[in-house]
Amino acid sequence: MQHQTRSQCCCLLLVSEDNHQLSCQVIGDKVLEEEISFPLTFGHFGQVVEKKQSITLQDVTAEECSQLSALLGCKISSMLCVPVASRATGQVVALACAFNKEGGQRHTEADEHAIQHCFCYTSTVLTSTLAFQKEQKLKVECQALLQVAKNLFTHLDDVSVLLQEIIVEARNLSGAEICSVFLLDRLSHELVAKVFDGGVVSDEEKEFRIPADQGIAGHVATTGQILNIKDAYSHPLFYRGVDDSTGFKTRNILCFPIKDENNEVIGVAELVNKMNGPWFNRFDEDLATAFSIYCGISIAHVCLASL
Repeated sequence: MQHQTRSQCCCLLLVSEDNHQLSCQVIGDKVLEEEISFPLTFGHFGQVVEKKQSITLQDVTAEECSQLSALLGCKISSMLCVPVASRATGQVVALACAFNKEGGQRHTEADEHAIQHCFCYTSTVLTSTLAFQKEQKLKVECQALLQVAKNLFTHLDDVSVLLQEIIVEARNLSGAEICSVFLLDRLSHELVAKVFDGGVVSDEEKEFRIPADQGIAGHVATTGQILNIKDAYSHPLFYRGVDDSTGFKTRNILCFPIKDENNEVIGVAELVNKMNGPWFNRFDEDLATAFSIYCGISIAHVCLASL
C-alpha cells in the first residue's frame, strides 16, 4: 500500500467490535511497543466507518490534523483514509491510512483505487487473522479467570482478605487504575465498603456506607445491570465532589453487580479509569460479568461460613 500510493508511511487502524474504538499496532515498518488506541469520535474517522467513504486531509480541521500528527509522531502534509470492509459481512473492520505523498502532492482518486484493490485480496486474510486473535485473547482470559477462581477460593476464611483479593484481580483483569467493592446490607439498605483499593479500613476508622439507591453504585445495586460510563463527568449519576476535593480525575467507570446463586445482588464492584485504552469496552463488560460469578460464589460462601 505504501509503495502503490508513494506515501511516506501507512498504517492500519483496526475498528473495535463495538465500533467505539480504533487501535494501531504498526506504523510503516515499525511495530509499536505499545498499541495506540483512541475513540472513534476522534476527527472524522467515525464518518469513514459509518458512511464507508474515504476522507483526505482536506476533510479534517487544522486542530484534528495537529492531534493526528502528535499521535503518529510525524508532521502530516497529506492523508488518505480508506475503509476496509469484511467481504463476508460488509462491516468496516479497519481504516487503511496513507500519509505524506512523495513530492508534497495530494493523494488522488487513483491512490484510493490502489488501496481498495490491495484489500480486495487481503481483507479476507485480515478478518480471519482478527478472528483468530480474538479467539486467542479469549483463551488467555479464560485461563486467567480460572486462576482468579483458584485465588479467590483460597481466601474464604476472612471477608476482608477476600475483598482485597477481588480488588486486585479485578484491577489486573480490566487494566483499571483503581477498584472499589461494596457489599449490600439489606437490613439498613446500604452499600458498605471495608476495603479500598487493596487497603482494609482500620478498627479506629468507620466503614464507608452509602444508600443502596444512590449514585452509580446504587443504580447498579438497584437494577442489577452493568453500567459502562465512557465520560464520568457528563453522566448525571456521577458525583464529582470527591474528585474536586482530592484532585483525582475520574475519566471512565465500569460498575457491575455481584450476585449470589439465586441471582440476588449481594454487592457491587466499581472499576475506575481504563489504563490501556480510552475507556472500558464490551470485552471488559463480558470479562466483568464472568468475573462477578466467581466473586458472588466466594463472597456468599465466606458470609455463610461466618454465621
